[in-house]
Amino acid sequence: MSSKTRIGIVEFGKHLIVTGDLDPVYIALHNMREDGDLDNDQLSKWLIAYWCFYSCGIACHMSGIPDSNFWREMKVAAKNEQLSPTGNRWERGSERRHFRGSQGLASVCWMEERFPRPHDLVWKHIIGPGVDHEAGFGEWISYSKISAKIREVRGFGEWMAFKAADMSERLGLVNIAFDEDEVM
Repeated sequence: MSSKTRIGIVEFGKHLIVTGDLDPVYIALHNMREDGDLDNDQLSKWLIAYWCFYSCGIACHMSGIPDSNFWREMKVAAKNEQLSPTGNRWERGSERRHFRGSQGLASVCWMEERFPRPHDLVWKHIIGPGVDHEAGFGEWISYSKISAKIREVRGFGEWMAFKAADMSERLGLVNIAFDEDEVM
Protein backbone atom coordinates (compact mmCIF):
# COMPACT_ATOMS: atom_id res chain seq x y z
CA MET A 1 0.00 0.00 0.00
CA SER A 2 1.27 3.47 -0.88
CA SER A 3 2.27 5.88 1.84
CA LYS A 4 1.14 8.82 -0.32
CA THR A 5 -1.99 10.66 0.69
CA ARG A 6 -4.47 11.78 -1.94
CA ILE A 7 -5.50 15.41 -1.77
CA GLY A 8 -8.54 17.12 -3.24
CA ILE A 9 -8.50 19.32 -6.33
CA VAL A 10 -8.77 22.58 -4.34
CA GLU A 11 -5.87 21.68 -2.06
CA PHE A 12 -3.88 20.57 -5.10
CA GLY A 13 -4.59 23.93 -6.81
CA LYS A 14 -3.44 25.85 -3.74
CA HIS A 15 -0.27 23.76 -3.63
CA LEU A 16 0.46 24.66 -7.27
CA ILE A 17 0.19 28.35 -6.45
CA VAL A 18 2.43 28.13 -3.38
CA THR A 19 5.10 26.12 -5.21
CA GLY A 20 4.86 28.15 -8.44
CA ASP A 21 4.33 24.90 -10.33
CA LEU A 22 1.94 26.48 -12.80
CA ASP A 23 2.03 27.34 -16.44
CA PRO A 24 4.91 29.86 -16.54
CA VAL A 25 2.73 32.13 -18.67
CA TYR A 26 0.41 32.62 -15.67
CA ILE A 27 3.33 33.52 -13.42
CA ALA A 28 4.82 35.98 -15.95
CA LEU A 29 1.48 37.74 -16.52
CA HIS A 30 0.77 37.88 -12.81
CA ASN A 31 4.18 39.40 -12.13
CA MET A 32 3.80 41.98 -14.93
CA ARG A 33 0.43 43.04 -13.48
CA GLU A 34 1.87 43.21 -9.96
CA ASP A 35 4.77 45.37 -11.19
CA GLY A 36 2.36 47.70 -13.00
CA ASP A 37 3.78 46.83 -16.42
CA LEU A 38 0.46 45.58 -17.81
CA ASP A 39 -2.79 47.53 -17.43
CA ASN A 40 -6.23 46.03 -18.06
CA ASP A 41 -6.49 47.32 -21.65
CA GLN A 42 -3.13 45.85 -22.63
CA LEU A 43 -3.89 42.66 -20.72
CA SER A 44 -7.17 42.30 -22.61
CA LYS A 45 -5.40 42.43 -25.96
CA TRP A 46 -2.71 40.05 -24.70
CA LEU A 47 -5.30 37.51 -23.54
CA ILE A 48 -7.40 37.69 -26.71
CA ALA A 49 -4.36 37.17 -28.92
CA TYR A 50 -3.05 34.37 -26.72
CA TRP A 51 -6.41 32.60 -26.68
CA CYS A 52 -6.61 32.89 -30.47
CA PHE A 53 -3.06 31.91 -31.41
CA TYR A 54 -1.70 30.26 -28.25
CA SER A 55 1.56 32.11 -28.80
CA CYS A 56 3.20 34.41 -26.24
CA GLY A 57 5.11 36.13 -29.03
CA ILE A 58 1.98 37.06 -30.96
CA ALA A 59 0.20 38.00 -27.72
CA CYS A 60 3.05 40.35 -26.73
CA HIS A 61 3.04 41.95 -30.18
CA MET A 62 -0.74 42.38 -30.25
CA SER A 63 -0.90 43.78 -26.72
CA GLY A 64 1.07 46.83 -27.88
CA ILE A 65 -1.18 47.58 -30.85
CA PRO A 66 -3.53 50.56 -30.34
CA ASP A 67 -7.22 49.64 -30.12
CA SER A 68 -7.86 51.39 -33.46
CA ASN A 69 -5.56 48.91 -35.26
CA PHE A 70 -5.89 45.84 -33.06
CA TRP A 71 -8.54 43.92 -35.00
CA ARG A 72 -6.92 44.79 -38.34
CA GLU A 73 -3.59 43.35 -37.11
CA MET A 74 -5.39 40.29 -35.70
CA LYS A 75 -6.92 39.69 -39.15
CA VAL A 76 -3.49 39.95 -40.78
CA ALA A 77 -2.22 37.32 -38.36
CA ALA A 78 -5.30 35.12 -38.84
CA LYS A 79 -4.95 35.21 -42.64
CA ASN A 80 -1.23 34.46 -42.32
CA GLU A 81 -0.47 35.68 -45.85
CA GLN A 82 1.88 38.48 -44.77
CA LEU A 83 4.95 37.77 -42.68
CA SER A 84 4.91 38.52 -38.96
CA PRO A 85 7.19 41.20 -37.44
CA THR A 86 9.82 38.48 -36.94
CA GLY A 87 9.88 37.81 -40.69
CA ASN A 88 8.23 34.41 -40.34
CA ARG A 89 4.67 33.14 -40.65
CA TRP A 90 2.33 33.97 -37.77
CA GLU A 91 2.67 31.01 -35.45
CA ARG A 92 -0.07 29.09 -33.74
CA GLY A 93 0.22 26.65 -30.90
CA SER A 94 -0.89 23.13 -31.80
CA GLU A 95 -3.84 23.60 -29.44
CA ARG A 96 -5.19 26.22 -31.87
CA ARG A 97 -4.77 24.15 -35.03
CA HIS A 98 -8.38 24.91 -36.02
CA PHE A 99 -7.76 28.67 -35.74
CA ARG A 100 -6.33 28.87 -39.26
CA GLY A 101 -7.35 30.33 -42.59
CA SER A 102 -11.01 31.13 -43.00
CA GLN A 103 -11.90 29.77 -39.55
CA GLY A 104 -9.42 32.05 -37.78
CA LEU A 105 -10.41 35.05 -39.87
CA ALA A 106 -14.13 34.42 -39.26
CA SER A 107 -13.46 34.25 -35.52
CA VAL A 108 -11.57 37.57 -35.48
CA CYS A 109 -14.29 39.22 -37.60
CA TRP A 110 -16.95 37.91 -35.21
CA MET A 111 -15.08 39.42 -32.24
CA GLU A 112 -14.46 42.75 -33.98
CA GLU A 113 -18.11 43.10 -35.01
CA ARG A 114 -19.37 42.56 -31.46
CA PHE A 115 -16.53 44.14 -29.49
CA PRO A 116 -14.90 47.04 -31.36
CA ARG A 117 -12.99 47.77 -28.15
CA PRO A 118 -10.98 44.60 -27.29
CA HIS A 119 -11.24 45.40 -23.57
CA ASP A 120 -15.02 44.78 -23.74
CA LEU A 121 -14.66 41.19 -24.97
CA VAL A 122 -12.73 40.25 -21.84
CA TRP A 123 -14.19 42.58 -19.20
CA LYS A 124 -17.82 42.89 -20.28
CA HIS A 125 -18.56 39.67 -22.13
CA ILE A 126 -16.42 36.97 -20.55
CA ILE A 127 -15.88 38.23 -17.01
CA GLY A 128 -18.99 40.37 -16.94
CA PRO A 129 -20.78 42.26 -14.20
CA GLY A 130 -20.02 41.86 -10.54
CA VAL A 131 -16.30 42.38 -10.98
CA ASP A 132 -14.36 45.49 -10.01
CA HIS A 133 -12.41 45.82 -13.25
CA GLU A 134 -9.52 47.63 -11.62
CA ALA A 135 -9.25 45.60 -8.42
CA GLY A 136 -10.31 42.28 -9.92
CA PHE A 137 -12.22 39.74 -7.84
CA GLY A 138 -15.88 40.43 -7.18
CA GLU A 139 -18.73 38.00 -6.74
CA TRP A 140 -18.23 34.30 -7.41
CA ILE A 141 -19.13 33.07 -10.89
CA SER A 142 -19.75 29.41 -11.60
CA TYR A 143 -17.48 27.69 -14.09
CA SER A 144 -20.52 26.64 -16.11
CA LYS A 145 -21.63 30.29 -16.45
CA ILE A 146 -18.25 31.68 -17.49
CA SER A 147 -17.45 28.75 -19.79
CA ALA A 148 -20.78 29.26 -21.57
CA LYS A 149 -19.87 32.93 -22.16
CA ILE A 150 -16.45 31.95 -23.51
CA ARG A 151 -17.92 29.28 -25.81
CA GLU A 152 -20.19 31.96 -27.35
CA VAL A 153 -17.06 33.40 -28.98
CA ARG A 154 -16.75 31.96 -32.46
CA GLY A 155 -13.89 29.47 -32.55
CA PHE A 156 -13.69 29.02 -28.77
CA GLY A 157 -14.73 25.53 -27.70
CA GLU A 158 -14.49 23.43 -24.54
CA TRP A 159 -10.72 23.49 -24.26
CA MET A 160 -10.53 27.27 -24.71
CA ALA A 161 -13.42 27.73 -22.26
CA PHE A 162 -11.37 26.00 -19.59
CA LYS A 163 -8.09 27.72 -20.50
CA ALA A 164 -9.59 31.23 -20.57
CA ALA A 165 -11.50 30.66 -17.33
CA ASP A 166 -8.45 29.19 -15.61
CA MET A 167 -6.21 32.07 -16.73
CA SER A 168 -8.79 34.68 -15.72
CA GLU A 169 -9.15 33.16 -12.27
CA ARG A 170 -5.43 32.57 -11.72
CA LEU A 171 -4.64 36.16 -12.72
CA GLY A 172 -7.09 37.44 -10.12
CA LEU A 173 -9.53 38.89 -12.62
CA VAL A 174 -12.56 36.97 -11.38
CA ASN A 175 -13.60 34.45 -8.72
CA ILE A 176 -14.67 31.25 -10.42
CA ALA A 177 -16.24 28.35 -8.58
CA PHE A 178 -14.66 25.40 -10.38
CA ASP A 179 -16.96 22.48 -9.64
CA GLU A 180 -14.89 19.34 -10.13
CA ASP A 181 -17.75 17.53 -11.89
CA GLU A 182 -18.28 20.42 -14.36
CA VAL A 183 -14.63 20.90 -15.19
CA MET A 184 -13.40 17.35 -15.28
